[in-house]
Amino acid sequence: MGGNHNQPVKLAGQNRYLARGRTYEPGSYFELWVSPWGHVRCTCPGFTYRGVCKHAEALRGKLRAPLRHTR
Repeated sequence: MGGNHNQPVKLAGQNRYLARGRTYEPGSYFELWVSPWGHVRCTCPGFTYRGVCKHAEALRGKLRAPLRHTR
């Protein structure tokens, strides 16, 4: 798998994503959900405790970014 390993990966057909944990439990994955209103929630301890995390921020950035077509 090339590219940024911190980017969340979409689960097929749903508003759910997986993000790899790198500090809390290296090699673990956390689940993210996107509400119909665009709110992102994550199952990682940081989001549970503070309501923000790098996984949710990365997903928000990915969702805001324009689609890039590659040939």
